[in-house]
Amino acid sequence: LGIAPRILIYQACIPDTCAGQPPADIAGVQVDGHASTALAWTALPGVVTYDVASSTLSELRVNGTATATCSANNVPVASTVDGRPDPPADDGYYYLVRAQSGCGSGSYGTSSLGAQRTPVAGCP
Repeated sequence: LGIAPRILIYQACIPDTCAGQPPADIAGVQVDGHASTALAWTALPGVVTYDVASSTLSELRVNGTATATCSANNVPVASTVDGRPDPPADDGYYYLVRAQSGCGSGSYGTSSLGAQRTPVAGCP
């Protein structure tokens, strides 16, 4: 008898856990302040990656967060290392961290006036 085999493919159903909402804002960012600066933050639950945007404190004073650029993209854990050399004397770096998931991208947070921080060259 020539019986053709049957192949069954099962696909796991993943419930919609985001209900259309992007990840929450990141909290607890810590910076160690040495060359090859290590950053860490409070991990969000679920499957997320993180983006880090950064610039100098002197730029922050003049332009706000508008001049921040992407320094780490799609980081799979709640930490990264910034390998840039030390900033110029009397300056420093600041960091903005956001989360991304299948539900979208979170924000880089809000300014003291309540406006969304929008780096000019944030991570894609």
